[in-house]
Amino acid sequence: MWRSALLVTVILTLPDPAAATDFDAIARDLAQHRDRLVGERGLAPLSTQDGARFLDQVRDIARQTGERHAPTPRRDQPKTYLFLSAALGPAVDEAFALAAGREVEIVFRGPMDGESLGSAIRRLGQQAARFDPPPKAMINPTLFQKHGVDVVPTLVIERAGSEVARMRGTLTPDTLLSKLDAGESGDLGAVGPVVAIVEPDLIATMQARAAALDFDAIKAGALKRQWDRVTTVDLPLATVARRRSFDPSVRVSRDITLVDGAVLRHEGEVVNPLDVMPFRQRLVVFDATDPRQMALARRLGGEAGGKRVTYLTTAVDRESGWDGFNRLQSTLGAALYILPPAMERRFRLEAVPAVVEAEGRAMVVTEIPVQEK
Repeated sequence: MWRSALLVTVILTLPDPAAATDFDAIARDLAQHRDRLVGERGLAPLSTQDGARFLDQVRDIARQTGERHAPTPRRDQPKTYLFLSAALGPAVDEAFALAAGREVEIVFRGPMDGESLGSAIRRLGQQAARFDPPPKAMINPTLFQKHGVDVVPTLVIERAGSEVARMRGTLTPDTLLSKLDAGESGDLGAVGPVVAIVEPDLIATMQARAAALDFDAIKAGALKRQWDRVTTVDLPLATVARRRSFDPSVRVSRDITLVDGAVLRHEGEVVNPLDVMPFRQRLVVFDATDPRQMALARRLGGEAGGKRVTYLTTAVDRESGWDGFNRLQSTLGAALYILPPAMERRFRLEAVPAVVEAEGRAMVVTEIPVQEK
């Protein structure tokens, strides 16, 4: 435990590593801080094995710290892009080897014809991983379009986001960089053979696929799938008028405490929700796909006597989807909700149409056959 705390203390007492590049030197500085702190705090010296482990840890931390604080490249520093294609065959591997460890970004226009984007990314990642350090490789059709690259290999140097020089027919940027240092810029021509790009333009491919899509059909399919997943409650049709009441009290399964630790409700205590929050609404539960029940539901809602009315349906027309559901709401003249199964159980519903209301400290369920007017 104390070694972990010591590592944190050492890091915090180390001078700003922003300009540091020698990570072993940083590790030695950390070790010196460790020795001083051990002496100041009267801690037992580390054993040889623990000391070696400590140095490994501080060396890793120093390296990570130095990398996090490494100077951010200036925007006006040149960026070198090497545009390639699988059409180059074995030369692609050669280009990867030449770019490894250099500030060169290899760019492809898209996946091979018939290859998915994910597969292409994995393939390039595996190809780059064969080199140490691996070169930077990406699929970026936007860069191909930006620089108008239509043959490969093509080298492009950018500064501040704008092209300053290009050269075709070479895999190494040394010649182009030397000409740039000599004051030359612009299109410096071809110094070797070039080939056409075989990968389709990823952007053009995606645009073509998007143009071929029937978005109305996709939207309709998504909405239909949503309605196919809707859970409804199957309740029988009420055949006789019936009125039932029940006590909605619940037993507390564990202590309910407030933020300050005070116990609001104790385990085992029986609580009636109506004592805490009065139920001032009328629930009208019915099958909205049945025109007779729709008519009865509207009448029951109009007889609520000032109570807020909530309409809940036990069935939906899945084929008509949202259009059909919206028509039901228009006919009803109010918002319509789908009865959740939990509410069916909570209010002990057994048949529809039914009305749920509170009377005193009890909940009352009244089933009304559609024949009654």
